[in-house]
Amino acid sequence: MSFDKTKPMIANDDKSLKNILGQKEPALICFYDGDEKTDKPLMDALKQVAKKSGDELLVIQANISNTPDFYAKYEQPELPAVVTLTKGFFGRKVKSIAGSVRPKDVRNHVEFLLNDTPLPEDQVQEEDD
Repeated sequence: MSFDKTKPMIANDDKSLKNILGQKEPALICFYDGDEKTDKPLMDALKQVAKKSGDELLVIQANISNTPDFYAKYEQPELPAVVTLTKGFFGRKVKSIAGSVRPKDVRNHVEFLLNDTPLPEDQVQEEDD
């Protein structure tokens, strides 16, 4: 099966996500709730990352309603969420999991995965009193 890796791949269900993850490249899965309003800036960031990384990375969009088993497997982080994976000898290895992600978080997790930059940390915004 051939995939256009310059565009985010859509996982239609758990089976299609498993097929996509059968490829050899590292992967970034963005889990989202399809019943919520589309987060256009986040989806644009996924498109940019897919286009920029080309054959180096699988960028996958996964609606949790269609991929409940995989979402549960990765600790059900706050949505939207990213999970980064590498291919190991015994299958996929989780490199990072982050919830409530924004476009910058997507780019940071890709840099971490592909360029060995430090693991992105969740940034908590402090509220003004």
